[in-house]
Amino acid sequence: MKSLNGSSLRHALLILTVGLFSATVGCKHTEPEPLKNRPAARPINSIRVGQFKCENPITGEAVRNVFIEMIVRKCDTRVVTDGDADVVIEGTVTFAHVAGNASFGSTSVVVGNGNNVNGGAVSGVTGVARRDGEVITSASWSYPLEKKKDILAPETVARHAAERLIGVMGKEGLKRR
Repeated sequence: MKSLNGSSLRHALLILTVGLFSATVGCKHTEPEPLKNRPAARPINSIRVGQFKCENPITGEAVRNVFIEMIVRKCDTRVVTDGDADVVIEGTVTFAHVAGNASFGSTSVVVGNGNNVNGGAVSGVTGVARRDGEVITSASWSYPLEKKKDILAPETVARHAAERLIGVMGKEGLKRR
């Protein structure tokens, strides 16, 4: 049997010490303190989709209808239009004014109220979910109009935002179908 000299013995002990330290401390993962003590989410049995604020009320209503459609289709919950519900969803629609011809990539975009513009497009939708008057989660989806050749329909932007909100509401007790 070969005997270890002092240098080899110190090297072996160092490797053993580092290995034990890494195994006990280095790879340990704990939940952040606020999440550890968080109570289990209450099930969401009903949702009321309220108003989506938008400078164009027809577009705001279209976005609201898409949220209703997505929740009815994808979630195991009841959607109510009036009255009380476990969760209330409301939101905002960002409306950008587009000057020029978006189909050919020659556009200039002004977010908010613009002067001398040819048209407008929804550039983003944000949904906020409240339970018992408290915000439980929110989600949004938007895209930069200046980098797109084609302007997306308000319903398309709303679908992306609704899908995102439904996804994050799973942690709050919403069950998907």
